[in-house]
Amino acid sequence: MKTDKNKEKQGPASPLIRAASSFTRRPLWLALAGCSVLGVALACGPDFQVYLNSRAAFLKAAIPGNFFRDAAQLHPAPAKKFPNGLEHNTADLQDGKHDPEGQGLNAAQRKLVYEMRAAEQGDQAFALGAALPAALRLYTAGAVDYRRVVPYSPEQDADPEESTCELEAEAAQASASAASQAASSDEACPRPVVRAQGLSEAESKALLAKARQRFEAVLKLPEKERAIRATWAAYSLGLVEIAEGGEGYLAKADGHFELTRKLAAAGAPDPEFLGLDSFGAQARMHLNAGDYRRATELYAEQASHESWKSGESLLIVAQRLLKDEAGLQAHIKSPLVQRLLVGYVLSYGDEEAHVEGGEGAKLRPASPLNRLVKALDAAGIQQPADADKLAAAAYANARYDLARRYVGDLQTPTAHWLRAKLALMAGDKKAAATAFAKALAADRGEKAEDKKLAAEDAQLLSAQFAALKLGGDEFVQALDLLYGQGPEYWIDAAYVAERLLTLDELKTFVDQRAAKAVPAAETGYAHLNNAGALRDLLARRLMREQRFDEALDYFQDRELQAVDGGAKPEQARVYAKAYAKALRAAAKAWTQVGRAESLYEAAEIARWHGMEIMAYEVNPDFAMIGGNYDLAGMGPESDKTRTPTERQRFQATRGEFGEKRFHYRYEAVKLAGQAADLLPARSRTYADVLSNAASWVINLDDELTQSLYQRYIKTGAYIPPQGEQLDFLFGQIQQEPSFWQAQRFVARQSLQEARLWAREHRPLAWGLIALGGFVILGALALLRGCVSKCKAMRAKVGAT
Repeated sequence: MKTDKNKEKQGPASPLIRAASSFTRRPLWLALAGCSVLGVALACGPDFQVYLNSRAAFLKAAIPGNFFRDAAQLHPAPAKKFPNGLEHNTADLQDGKHDPEGQGLNAAQRKLVYEMRAAEQGDQAFALGAALPAALRLYTAGAVDYRRVVPYSPEQDADPEESTCELEAEAAQASASAASQAASSDEACPRPVVRAQGLSEAESKALLAKARQRFEAVLKLPEKERAIRATWAAYSLGLVEIAEGGEGYLAKADGHFELTRKLAAAGAPDPEFLGLDSFGAQARMHLNAGDYRRATELYAEQASHESWKSGESLLIVAQRLLKDEAGLQAHIKSPLVQRLLVGYVLSYGDEEAHVEGGEGAKLRPASPLNRLVKALDAAGIQQPADADKLAAAAYANARYDLARRYVGDLQTPTAHWLRAKLALMAGDKKAAATAFAKALAADRGEKAEDKKLAAEDAQLLSAQFAALKLGGDEFVQALDLLYGQGPEYWIDAAYVAERLLTLDELKTFVDQRAAKAVPAAETGYAHLNNAGALRDLLARRLMREQRFDEALDYFQDRELQAVDGGAKPEQARVYAKAYAKALRAAAKAWTQVGRAESLYEAAEIARWHGMEIMAYEVNPDFAMIGGNYDLAGMGPESDKTRTPTERQRFQATRGEFGEKRFHYRYEAVKLAGQAADLLPARSRTYADVLSNAASWVINLDDELTQSLYQRYIKTGAYIPPQGEQLDFLFGQIQQEPSFWQAQRFVARQSLQEARLWAREHRPLAWGLIALGGFVILGALALLRGCVSKCKAMRAKVGAT
């Protein structure tokens, strides 16, 4: 028995052989009792947003920010990046596979290092490490003394906005080196140095002095001898300067951290990634000293090396600076600080911008946007760095006056994009369209000074321009803007291609823009919104219009993507060709049963392979995801801004079955019904055809299933049980229809009808038989005469 839920499962190309049993005719409610589990709407699925469903809001939506993406671009990318340790996953760290302090050491040396780490004083550790290389011995002993003064403090969960923690170098784990323990220097909530309790100031100074002496001794060793702990020693000297906090400690610590990076860049062993982490420790030190500009520079440079935590550090710098009025005034003239703060306000400013009455024009004075604007005005800065993004932030906060002020005459893509939105707010669609076009041209231009949009922003710009084009019934132009903009906008692109363009318009567009299919990726939804997806969409639409020969040229040669990890089906072109062949065979068949057989073959192909060869890409079938989910409505009734022309075009592409889900099953049922019309109603083949057709929609359409059952009850024959098992249960247990048996049934039925007629009209029947006999005898005589005459003529010709 074949059951089938919402998820489309692929069947073989040939008709399926179903389980054999028997049947006693009974009401349909009893037949349906075994199919009580109906398709259930799935609670989760792919997260696709349908932007054109609310295009008015979509067009006026704020230009989005992406703080962490922008933070990574505050500093130019270096030619060579420091390693960041991302290749070491959490499991490796938990299993102890990543042991920086043991790298390059043999088992005996590692054991000695761990014993030194357990010592209470550096002198004791130094005595234990007599057998170790000098650099290793000196560094580890110095680390023990440093750790006595600055013990490791576990991370404390605290909200950076509410916490009073200050930026300072963080020590790292006690089981690792002192440098290792400070490796998390770019942590999101930096804290000041926490000194050990029970130590006097004099004791602390003495221990730090010993640590400094040993770290410096490491760096004084010959290059080959010091290499194993050179970066560690330089980094730790920076930490010692911070812990001592003496006169000029900032400049001294800067030198040590810069030396750390120089050594790491020159190839010195750096298993703790101190070359990268030194940026964070150095920035933390300057931020703790109130130097926001220098801290921003260092964190930005660290971010350019793909540090995964520097973005969080920059986020906290921006948050704190906007709340530090004096610090803001002191640093606002730095273009880098301006870019940082503008990026923050664009991404997070509206989260704090609580509206006070009115229509959104008034914001709380303490909102990030107002704080930044106030500081800029106080410093006399009319055109800050990234002014176009600041204008976009003002637009997002409903400060349209500020948006117009800062956008000024800027010619960046963002500036033109914002002008388009301001024009829409004013109701000027013509000006908006001009601004959108300029934004796209500026983003695609080749001028080095043009500020290019990020890929996702450029895609959003094109999609919003497409929404505006639809308002002017420019459907081909809208598709041109949506096509190729990534999977996120495929539903909208498919809606325009499938429901708004005429078939010939779409065919012309595909021939021009998607002449060659692009192979799809094997994972995710990367196969959406490329040439291959658009060509498949066109092919299925041509199949629905029965333009079979044209459709075959557009199906992709690649195998279709597997759905939910299932096996890949065969090529759709194979099924499309078989479907067209079956329908043409039905039109040319000589007998009714032969035509019925071809129609039923087409019906089965439509049922089991309709998703591949004729399904709608979006509503109602969602072929884009194999029909596994019903994602969203994509009809013009979902947005009042749609034009009459768009509504008319949408209605014209609804098809015979409207918005019925898995519409091709209904097409299959229609073809099966046409096949049944040509079969003798009292035959088993007739019953099998109707029963199989009912099974295709039994979980989708109760009304249609009932109508098929009622047709069978009224016109079909009773099928008695065969043995103790059922081989027929309407809509559930079926067998493959035997059209050869139907042909025999027709022949027997015709013979039986002839016999009945002869019995009722015996005189006439005998007369016709006699007449037929005379006709046959006359025909034989005539044939005989013709043969004789031909022989005579042949003999005469031969004699001549």
